[in-house]
Amino acid sequence: MRSKNICKFHSADTIEPLNIRCFVRESNPDTFRVPHVLTSNRIVLIIQGDGVAQIDGVSFPISRGVLLFCFEGEKICFQEKKELELLYIDFYGTRGEELLRRFDIRKVSRLFPSFDTLEPFWLDSLSRAGEGTVDLAGESMLLYTFSRMKSPSAEHTKLLRRILDITDQSFSNPTLSLSSIADEVGY
Repeated sequence: MRSKNICKFHSADTIEPLNIRCFVRESNPDTFRVPHVLTSNRIVLIIQGDGVAQIDGVSFPISRGVLLFCFEGEKICFQEKKELELLYIDFYGTRGEELLRRFDIRKVSRLFPSFDTLEPFWLDSLSRAGEGTVDLAGESMLLYTFSRMKSPSAEHTKLLRRILDITDQSFSNPTLSLSSIADEVGY
């Protein structure tokens, strides 16, 4: 008889802190329209409607199923076009920073479509969380969400990092183009 066991091990020696500040379901436009500065990182799951996320003056189109990452110190607000509702988790700590690095989540790569399958898990976890367990609910949903993301391959990450570095360094250069970037990275 063949075994159906699956064993996968993580090689990390230590577990660094991951702190959850809050786990929220927000549907009040008067609340999310007001700009505010984040005191921690935030992961946002859009569960209804569509609109625009304003982050430090830059507009990002959002709709149901979009996963959006915002970072400590950024000024954010949301403008709805159609009955916007969102869930979010505010988090901080060295483990949170490590996860953002591992999945190469930065200001230029903060938006992820097609995460609507997470909605039932997030909603169930939030509804079951009590005062003494909201940190565990938020942490488990945050970690579960990261586990559903694809980690970029080392080669892909290196190439993407190089392209982003070229773009960051040359963004005001009028000769910057896809062709010039391709020439520089040898593609």
